[in-house]
Amino acid sequence: MKPWLLGLMSLPLMIPLLGVKATQALEINVSGNGDGSANEVSTQVEQTTTVVQQNQTEITNEVAVEANTGDNSVSNNSGETTIETGNISVESQVENQVNQSVVEVGCCEAGQTELTIINNGNGSTNEIELTQLLTTEVQISQEALIRNLITGIVNSGNNLAVGNLGDVMIETGSIKGLVELTNQLNRAYAKVWQDLGGDLLIKIANNGSGSDNQLSLTLDNGVIILINHEAVMENVVSLDLNTGGNEVEDNLGDVFIKTGDIDFAVVVENEVNESFVEVDQCCEEQPQPPKPPEPPIQPPQPPGGNGGPPGPTGDGNGNGNGGNGRGGGGVGGAVLGESLPITGTMDYLLAFLANIIMFLLGVYLRLKSGRAPAKI
Repeated sequence: MKPWLLGLMSLPLMIPLLGVKATQALEINVSGNGDGSANEVSTQVEQTTTVVQQNQTEITNEVAVEANTGDNSVSNNSGETTIETGNISVESQVENQVNQSVVEVGCCEAGQTELTIINNGNGSTNEIELTQLLTTEVQISQEALIRNLITGIVNSGNNLAVGNLGDVMIETGSIKGLVELTNQLNRAYAKVWQDLGGDLLIKIANNGSGSDNQLSLTLDNGVIILINHEAVMENVVSLDLNTGGNEVEDNLGDVFIKTGDIDFAVVVENEVNESFVEVDQCCEEQPQPPKPPEPPIQPPQPPGGNGGPPGPTGDGNGNGNGGNGRGGGGVGGAVLGESLPITGTMDYLLAFLANIIMFLLGVYLRLKSGRAPAKI
């Protein structure tokens, strides 16, 4: 006979909070103000993360098991009498998981805070007031009341044989079973990753004579974690297991009684009020990407290279002409600097020659006309 189960309840609760980030980089710069100026900056940066979880549970489990193959009786039989009862196997499992909370606050990267008062005029008044508060608060409160009650009667005995004329044989069955009870109450996990607010850079420099410079800075980085567990538990297991209690009376024949074995296990496991809290600095510096390689520096071309334009002076025989590259001592080459070679296909060279011919043709036509063009 299978046992019946009443009131089995499992109430896990999981509330994650991920990815909370603080403010990014903050830069305050008071600079370049004139003489006698009054400058004031007041800044307040505040980040508050609050997680509150409250769990309350009341569970009652009642399991009643009754299995019977005994309580048999025979009486006043003239022949042989045999009573044989069957085996009994019972298994009951109760598992409760109550009030499980998970809180996880993500990486808090605040970047770099930079405060500078520089390059202000004489007699200036400069003031920076910064208040930075980074507070993370986690509160977990759990209450649990559990009552487990398991009762059962398992019987293959209590058999009776009375007044039989023949032989009497009573053999009872075996009892085998398992009762397993597991309770996990009030388990909390909280992990807070909090950075120290990033880098802080303060600089006061190069201000004029008689200037009044003041910095007021307040930094607060606090983590508050409160976990409160309460648990009231009662486990009651009551079992009556029987393969005996057999009676034989007033029988004339031989009597044989064999009782069955009992193999039964009861396992009760309770895990109550377990907490795990970890606070760590999480924002590790990211590796910087490698810089691209710089382009190679081209060596300068030597003056008077091949194909350079002719200088303004020279006899055309290569002594002062930078065109063929042998003389290289022309005045034009020395003044204009480096001569670069002409590169490109034959089409570019032909186009260049055509432009020169058209220019010379225009000069020829103007000189041949014998007069200058009319003014507009």
